[in-house]
Amino acid sequence: KSHIFLFDIFLLGPQAFKNGLRMVLEDKSILKVMHDCRWISDCLFHQYGVLLCNVFDTQVADALQFSVATGGFLPHRVCTLQECLMQHLKIPSKWGDTMRRGRRMASENPDVWFLRPFPAFLLKPLALEAMYLLQLHSPLMDNLMSDLTAVVRDYLNAYRTGSEDHLG
Repeated sequence: KSHIFLFDIFLLGPQAFKNGLRMVLEDKSILKVMHDCRWISDCLFHQYGVLLCNVFDTQVADALQFSVATGGFLPHRVCTLQECLMQHLKIPSKWGDTMRRGRRMASENPDVWFLRPFPAFLLKPLALEAMYLLQLHSPLMDNLMSDLTAVVRDYLNAYRTGSEDHLG
């Protein structure tokens, strides 16, 4: 909870997965929190044979939360990580600006991802994203579980209260 680790797979190569990263990513008991896991999952599987397990995708959770709140409708588009952070964590705009600035610089010059040592202006936004992803898990999970919790509470009380309608 007090450390963030960034693994430079470009630098470490396949050896990173042989030295334990595969075990962590495939471990069903270790929760991995990601935002839009599709590309990273595809890349890890096709390039390194890694099959991600126990993933909580904040983009999916946000879309599901929207669907529950709107009676089953899906959003017209999925939210970016920065949009989810602003909506669910109310992060200060300066941190959002820091992350956007790093992404913008990287999109203007995609070759920056191949520079070593890795540019500091990208390390901070990446570390912030990792930190905020972990924090984003809790409110999204709480919101998703609230409906289930309400139904279980009614279910627990069904016989005790003598209700004829056992499912409320």
